[in-house]
Formats: sequence, structure tokens, C-alpha cells
Amino acid sequence: MSSRDPAAAFANVEQAEFWSQLAPTWLEFEDQLEQVGGPPGELAMARLELLPGQRVVDLGCGSGRTTLALAARVGPGGEVVVVDISAEMLAWGRDLLETATYHAVLVLEAGRELCSRLDRP
Repeated sequence: MSSRDPAAAFANVEQAEFWSQLAPTWLEFEDQLEQVGGPPGELAMARLELLPGQRVVDLGCGSGRTTLALAARVGPGGEVVVVDISAEMLAWGRDLLETATYHAVLVLEAGRELCSRLDRP
């Protein structure tokens, strides 16, 4: 993988554009969306049986609400790696995470950042 150009590996430009355009609407209605998607998400996190100190990936993290719940489960010694295709959603999530003062969160945008991290030995 190390010889591959990360920019060339990111072929899903259409999806990135779609979610970037949808981000403002998603964020506007997030509380209502959370009423529907929140309970199944809580069940899924409970099934993970995460322990303090573990590392977990929040793929498609959106605005970071799930990230906060995962970070609380793995504690200060753990790490949550968050990935989203929408730079706008990640920006919102970064702001949310800063107010919550979780330090063990690595935020990656799907595409260049993620591919460059995967290319490391």
C-alpha cells in the first residue's frame, strides 16, 4: 500500500459531495433524527461490551454524538478513531468534541487523511 497515492485511492467523490451538501440539513434536524436512530445505536454500543483502554472506530461518525458515547465507554486510556466522508460533519464533530474535552479521539476525513493513515507501515 505504501507506494499508492492517497488522492488516487479516494474514488467516491460523488458521495463526499452528496453528504457535504446534506450536512446543513442533517445538523438542523439532528435532534429529531436522533430520536429514531439513537436507541438502535445505544443497543449496538452495548453489544460491543467496550472496556476502558480499548480502541474503537466510529465509521460514519457524523456530528460526533456517537463518538462522545464511545469515548465515555473506553475512558481516558482508550481511543476513538472517527471517520466521516463529510468535512462539514467532521467540523461540527470537532467543535462538539472540544467542548466535551475528550483527548483520545483521532478525527479523519474519509479520503486523503484516512488513506494516508492506512498507508503507514
